[in-house]
Amino acid sequence: MNIEIFKNKRCYIFPKSNISLTFKKYLEVNSVIFLGFIDNNLKDDEIYSLNDIQNQEFDYIFILSPNHLKAIYEQTTKIVPIEKVVCVTFNSENLSYLFSNKRRKFFPDDFFFEVEVPDFQAYNGQDASHIFVSLLIRELLKFNQKIITIPTQHNNKEYFRNRKIKKNSLLFSYHSFGGKDIRKIHFKEGYFFDIINIDEIGYSGWSSLCLDQNEIEEIKKIDIKKARREFTRYKQKYINKNLSKYLQPTITEDTLPSNFIFIPLQIFNDSVMAKSYFEPIFWLKNLVEILTKNQINIVIKRHPKCYISEVEELLNNFRKFENITIYEGSIHSAVKKCLAVYTINSGVGFESLFHLKPVITFGEVDYQSATFNVKDFKDLENNLIPILTNEKKDYMKKFITYYMTYKTINISNSESISNFVDNFVGNYLDKI
Repeated sequence: MNIEIFKNKRCYIFPKSNISLTFKKYLEVNSVIFLGFIDNNLKDDEIYSLNDIQNQEFDYIFILSPNHLKAIYEQTTKIVPIEKVVCVTFNSENLSYLFSNKRRKFFPDDFFFEVEVPDFQAYNGQDASHIFVSLLIRELLKFNQKIITIPTQHNNKEYFRNRKIKKNSLLFSYHSFGGKDIRKIHFKEGYFFDIINIDEIGYSGWSSLCLDQNEIEEIKKIDIKKARREFTRYKQKYINKNLSKYLQPTITEDTLPSNFIFIPLQIFNDSVMAKSYFEPIFWLKNLVEILTKNQINIVIKRHPKCYISEVEELLNNFRKFENITIYEGSIHSAVKKCLAVYTINSGVGFESLFHLKPVITFGEVDYQSATFNVKDFKDLENNLIPILTNEKKDYMKKFITYYMTYKTINISNSESISNFVDNFVGNYLDKI
């Protein structure tokens, strides 16, 4: 609604205060007919009660009361039709009034938000989650409710901790998982540097995408023309510009072998390893044995944040193999040139979908429906390099469209963050 709607309409303002006196001048400047104030406590010649105006002709009652909105709204709508009651808020950012005559939803008494805040890791610097939390809190301030921040630490014990939702509260939970509850949403850093992953029950192998077949069916229903457009848009934004979660080396003509399998390693003590079908060192050794036996070249890239000595020793040993290259270049260059990507459940696996390469996953992960998920090495040996059909490629594009639309928030898009908050909070208020 905008002020033009109310031009030449007969209106009251409830209650009378300094801010409503200013609002009165604003209405008069915009040709709104001011009939008077409504107030339960003050009395003068231009103040009326609701009973006074009950049988009078008027078009709207404006409610402008940041501190007593709920009480005034409920009192007014008992007497006046809802469509005639307009709640007014002042937007301090652009110095404008906002109008709404939709049925108002109110928070319970003693309501509060809880926001889990990731700690700052000196060796990682500020990442998307730190930026997102500050923007999230800023967005929550508009509800004029208490906000409690909860510091969290970067370790598996914290990630696996059971979250308990307190009465009359909403929880924004960082890097965690748990049962579905309208009072809780999970968030963590996304697969690209500027996005946050959001999910109602968790992340990676704990995502709803691993458990809810109905969600997979919704992905299949996406219009393929739309999916192809969105796929191209996101590919141009990230892949074509050599962007990822971590800074990538400049793409050059890397010295890569022909006909190779790319194995981007993960941090083997990362929380998502709990969703691996295999112990990771055992997994890597078996892959090397199987591929070497089949005379297939292998390119392995160590995770940039991996500091495990056992991994270092294993990679040094692999350097002796003629068919193995230990790679330090851009992941996008390797994925582009490879025959297939083998990963347990890494972010590189997700990025590889943009290259339309066969991705073989060896664990549970949110994007697994767009991959070839392998639980037994015998199954792998029967199909080392799966063929991507046109149907599979179309599903990959549909999956990316769905995932980037409904499972991520871009931290540089304020509208995206605002819509996310409004939808989450609105869903809660609708159902309490």
